[in-house]
Amino acid sequence: MKHYAADEVVIHSIITHGREAALNGEMKMGDNTYAFCDVYEFANTKGNIIKEMKSYVLPIERK
Repeated sequence: MKHYAADEVVIHSIITHGREAALNGEMKMGDNTYAFCDVYEFANTKGNIIKEMKSYVLPIERK
């Protein structure tokens, strides 16, 4: 999804601990809405450099 820009992003929660962080939320792209979760591992506890990042994205079907 790196080639698309979101029209709206809503972050539901952010959790941090030491060198790890995670956030989840929803993003709208046109007529579609997606749930997402990003998990980060930083190179140190200052969190200046991201060592690894994993993203999970699922479409949300609205009725």
